[in-house]
Amino acid sequence: MLMNARMGVKTLPESKCPELLANYCDMLLRKTALSKKLTSEEVERKLREVVRTLQFASMFSHYVVHMYSILFGRYS
Repeated sequence: MLMNARMGVKTLPESKCPELLANYCDMLLRKTALSKKLTSEEVERKLREVVRTLQFASMFSHYVVHMYSILFGRYS
C-alpha cells in the first residue's frame, strides 16, 4: 500500500490510474494552459472519452473518490 499525501489515506498501487484520470479531467475543466488552447467542443469530446474509458474500468469508484476530493478542495 502507498500513502496518498493529499488525502492522507492508504491506496493500492493500481488505484493510481483513476487518480490520474481525475486530475486530467480537473485540468480540462479549469482554466489551464491546456484548456485555454481547446475549444469547448474539444474539451467536451475529451471528457466523453474519459467517461467511455471509465465504463470499461473496474476501478470507477476510485475515480469518483479522487474527483470528489479534487472538486471539494477547489470549492472549500
